[in-house]
Amino acid sequence: MVRNNGSRVNGTIHGFRAESSLDTWYNTEYNTRYGKDDDNRQLSEVPVSVPMSILALLDEQPRYGLQLKEQFEHRTGGVWPLNVGQVYTTLNRLERDGLVEMQEGSDESHKVYEITELGRASLAAWYGRPTRHVIPARDEIVLKMVMAATNPAVDIQATIQTERRAAVRRLQEYTKLKKDAGDDADLGWLLAVDSLIFKTESRVRWLDVCEERIARAGRRGPRPITQASSAGTLSDLPSEAST
Repeated sequence: MVRNNGSRVNGTIHGFRAESSLDTWYNTEYNTRYGKDDDNRQLSEVPVSVPMSILALLDEQPRYGLQLKEQFEHRTGGVWPLNVGQVYTTLNRLERDGLVEMQEGSDESHKVYEITELGRASLAAWYGRPTRHVIPARDEIVLKMVMAATNPAVDIQATIQTERRAAVRRLQEYTKLKKDAGDDADLGWLLAVDSLIFKTESRVRWLDVCEERIARAGRRGPRPITQASSAGTLSDLPSEAST
């Protein structure tokens, strides 16, 4: 990322886990790898709305595949790296569905794509409807707390402290990244960093709640699986799109 004064700042964001997906093909068919964990291991794949993001970039101006890849990664802070092959696979699908077309004068060696009116209508519909939150993906830290809460052999306080320290450290890194970038940084990049900061702050607060709830309840074994629960299950909750 280049500042107006010509100095450079590190615009890459790592360590973000996406937690939801949409139900249509353009949000679920294409996966990207994103970020690395604290041990520099590649994280797992999750669906993100790559095709709709490509439509949004083409709505600004016609672009070819490499330009779309570079713009997508720049605006998301490197959270969801793309490869050019994936971009062109997505473009082919969008073209098949009439949402984009090759610009007049383009050839097979240099394909420049532009959005169609149908593509603009689809993009406007995407912007205008709420993101559908389906059943959350498995979250390792949540599973860790759930399993440790009913196992007296586990020092759950130590586990919580370990997770809290890691979250606070990541929060400090994101905050410093934002501060170093300055107010003249790319607006989309700043929004992405803000999202990571708020998500990490929420994780720290949730760990505080875990600690308080466990302290109040004490350590007790799991309920028998045959014992009915009046609370229902998370799968019973309606998605936002159905409300």
